[in-house]
Amino acid sequence: ILALSVRYQRTGALLFLDLDQFKYVNDLSGHQAGDALLLLVASGLRDAVRHSDILARLGGDEFALVLPEAQAEEAVYMANKLQHELRQVEFAAHGREHKVSCSIGITLFPDHGSDLNDLLANADMAMYQAKEAGSGRWHMYSPDEQAKELLASRAKWRERISQALIDDAFELHFQPIFDIRQHKVTRYETLVRMRDNAGQLVFPDNFIPVAEQSGQIHEIDRWVIRKVIDRVRQNPGLSLSVNLSGRVLDDPSLLAWFHEQLQDSRIDPSDLIVEITETAAVANVQDAIAFMREIKALGCRFALDDFGSGFSSFAYLKQLPVDIVKIDGAFIQNLATSADDQLFVKALTDVAKGLGKVTVAEFVENAETLALLEAFGVDFAQGYHIGRPSPRML
Repeated sequence: ILALSVRYQRTGALLFLDLDQFKYVNDLSGHQAGDALLLLVASGLRDAVRHSDILARLGGDEFALVLPEAQAEEAVYMANKLQHELRQVEFAAHGREHKVSCSIGITLFPDHGSDLNDLLANADMAMYQAKEAGSGRWHMYSPDEQAKELLASRAKWRERISQALIDDAFELHFQPIFDIRQHKVTRYETLVRMRDNAGQLVFPDNFIPVAEQSGQIHEIDRWVIRKVIDRVRQNPGLSLSVNLSGRVLDDPSLLAWFHEQLQDSRIDPSDLIVEITETAAVANVQDAIAFMREIKALGCRFALDDFGSGFSSFAYLKQLPVDIVKIDGAFIQNLATSADDQLFVKALTDVAKGLGKVTVAEFVENAETLALLEAFGVDFAQGYHIGRPSPRML
């Protein structure tokens, strides 16, 4: 029908659907569970479409829907309807409940493609843009060349990340954390880096955003955790902070896997400090609270990174069961010369102490700042004045 519509200049829409996080249903509950979910999804989609529409499974967890004679408004209406239908699907396997959602790319014919291959390719591109915006979204294809270039760039980064995971081309760097009262380094934060084909160091700002959008961040987080546990096992008593992506909250199998890693390693779990940013935590407070409690139940400590970056930071501090608060570096960099920053950091430190939290100041770059932090009662300092991230520990 697509070929005929294009040939005879009929209008219509093609929707390209891809289930969100389907890989984790297979990984967590098995392929039989995945097949059962696909049957449920197909049934739900069939119930939602019109008799004149054409629904097909393209393979794996991908579906296509053709809406003959449809305009943009009808295509968007149908995309919203399908996503609502899938959110109603209740699916559980082996005692685990799985949320169901999909990402949808929308193309209109003949405007967005002169033949079937172009339409499918552009719908696929739009679907990936929807997925990068978060689960359960739709995106209307745009022929904007800049968008194509951006997607092409991200596709290349996804390939580089996949190859780096295969080649074990990631590495850990360690930044010292200084105990202000004891006047010595007592722990380190671990930071992930990547080596490119030329052996050059690639910093996380270049690859982490792409990995978070593509879902590859889950594999990177696991790589980091494995390597950090190995370091602690080789150096009993060494305290390391594991800086994880906010996407850990979307990874249903991580906690069970993490528990197995800790049991197999036989390290003291209190030597591990798990960090996520305040922004990630407050984006979904209830999930963050549950995740923090589970991590602490394993015996690890929990740190809230970049604290103070949000408008409601103090209110959330009371809710979140964290052990350590890391003050956002934006308030530390100019601490020696900014009365406003001094007021904020002193107030934050007092509140954190009152709630029994340990405080860490990031971006400490000079002795004057360190002296002020000591006067305010901040517990730890981290930054270039203490030491830069390095493959070797002090």
